[in-house]
Amino acid sequence: MIPVEDFNISREMFAAHIETIFVVWEDIRVEIRDTLYCKNVGKTLKVAGISVVLSIFSQFISGAGLLWTGLVVLFVYPRLYHEKHVEIDAGVEKVQVLVGVQFDKLATAVPMLNKLKSE
Repeated sequence: MIPVEDFNISREMFAAHIETIFVVWEDIRVEIRDTLYCKNVGKTLKVAGISVVLSIFSQFISGAGLLWTGLVVLFVYPRLYHEKHVEIDAGVEKVQVLVGVQFDKLATAVPMLNKLKSE
């Protein structure tokens, strides 16, 4: 265990980190509001799909475990992204391309999804 005396953080770093958390929280709040009021049907359907995946995933991990993981990610992600943003962006781009290909396949099978694709 790291002794408390060895853990030093400047007031400016702490303030910047807290500011980042508040900005992320505000972005999340706006996205939730837009999703619940169905301002973008495509986004609402994506959130519904993610909710289904998380409900399946939560059958294997408890809610407390998911909450703990979420809190750890909330505090670790800003610094990790700052240090490794090139690798993270490359990985996210690969996943977006893969999801786009799969969505295109699904959109050809379901005509209603073509409208979502155009949005």
